[in-house]
Amino acid sequence: MEMYTQLKGSEAILVVSGRVTAEDASALKDRLMAELTANSHCLVMDLSRVDFMGSAGLGSLITGVKEAKAHGGDLVLAAPSSVVMTLLNVSGLLTFVSHRPSL
Repeated sequence: MEMYTQLKGSEAILVVSGRVTAEDASALKDRLMAELTANSHCLVMDLSRVDFMGSAGLGSLITGVKEAKAHGGDLVLAAPSSVVMTLLNVSGLLTFVSHRPSL
């Protein structure tokens, strides 16, 4: 898994690529918490380059969403790959998380 942050206009975008495995979940959660804190608890995640995400990665996303909302912010999941979209649909996460089909 690789991650980097970029600014697009006024939005901070955390770009995640590769495989998000159980071994990566802690690093993803830590990065999400740091980026949410640095960006007033508002962050967009570009998930278009993620080719695998396990349940631990999904747990990191849920933690990030809860953290953002607890502080009046939002974590928006953007451009999820087909693999991630399937996981989000099956888990029911799309019912309570902000998402959009593109950046």
